[in-house]
Amino acid sequence: MKQHRQTGFFIFLLLLGFHSITYADILLITNNSVIDTSISKGDVKRIFLGKKKHWSDGSPIKVITLKTGAVHENFMETYVNKTPYSFSAFWRRAIVTGTGIPPKSFKTEKELLRFIAENRGAVGYISFSPPPLDVKVLIIDK
Repeated sequence: MKQHRQTGFFIFLLLLGFHSITYADILLITNNSVIDTSISKGDVKRIFLGKKKHWSDGSPIKVITLKTGAVHENFMETYVNKTPYSFSAFWRRAIVTGTGIPPKSFKTEKELLRFIAENRGAVGYISFSPPPLDVKVLIIDK
């Protein structure tokens, strides 16, 4: 019985560790033109829901997302507090009501990176890996 309890506890810790790893495996990146170096978690949510439209210097924000995948799902749930489905539904309603235009989205991180590097004010997210020098990583204040 003690052996089973220890095994169950080990599995719990292992799963908890994987959750922590995936949380840290996302980078918020911007075009190098963005002067901000950090951002609050609340502002990340407001940006991706179209409620915050300008950087601190007044320049427009261009939101970019991935279409699908684990990074997209993790980012949406961690920073936007929505599932990918509810995020899509939010933007479908915005289109119907005329209150917003959904973010541009890409199938791959490579496409997303290229767009962000080439477009002033662009912001998006990628899996945690050394980003190219032609984009900037924003620190997310918890």
